[in-house]
Amino acid sequence: MIDKLTALEAKYDQLMVEMAAPSVQADTAKFRAHSKTLSEMQPLVDAFREYKDVVSQITATEELLKDPDMRELAQEELRALESRRDGLLEHIKVLLVPK
Repeated sequence: MIDKLTALEAKYDQLMVEMAAPSVQADTAKFRAHSKTLSEMQPLVDAFREYKDVVSQITATEELLKDPDMRELAQEELRALESRRDGLLEHIKVLLVPK
C-alpha cells in the first residue's frame, strides 16, 4: 500500500510541475484535465504526507525513550502519535476505495 501511495504522490508532484508549464497553461483542455485529476488526488496525497510526518515523529520520539529524563513524556507522546498514525491509515484506506 505504501508503494502505491508513494507512486501516487510522485504522480501528483509531476502533475503539479506540468501545470506550471506554459504549454499546459495554454491548452485549456489539458489544464482543466490536470486540475480535475489533481483535485481528486489531493485529499489522499495530503493524508499520506501527514501519515509520513507522523511516522517520522514516532521515530524521533522513540529516540527520546532512551533518555531517562524524557522517557515518561516520550511514552505519552508515542501513544498519541501511534493513535494518530492508526487513524490516518484508516482514513487513507477509505480514500483508496474507488468512488
